[in-house]
Amino acid sequence: MLKLLEPVAAALSGSGCDILAAVGRAMGPGEAAASAWGKVSQGAGRRGGAIDALDAADRRTLDQLFSQLGETGRERQELLLSAVLNTLERSLDQARTNARSAERLYLSLGLLLGLMLALIVI
Repeated sequence: MLKLLEPVAAALSGSGCDILAAVGRAMGPGEAAASAWGKVSQGAGRRGGAIDALDAADRRTLDQLFSQLGETGRERQELLLSAVLNTLERSLDQARTNARSAERLYLSLGLLLGLMLALIVI
């Protein structure tokens, strides 16, 4: 089982993503990705941490990923990664939609406040 887990840790460590690399480094010999994720996410999820901005659905998606990462064969891993990627892409699309909506709201509020101040000054 150790030989199956070593490549996962190496792949995560060399991923170029800080949080994934931290999980890879946290994986001790024979340790599953889920255990390492539990350690890393605890600290990274605190206020100001690397995953602080993620909502509960995104965290559940990552929990699902790490609970099964490195535990099955290649085909199941590909299915897992594909499903997680699709879920995260949908979350990203929703976040972009929410950001555009908030941008319009703040722009409108700024204009209204500016007009109110102009009326008060006049």
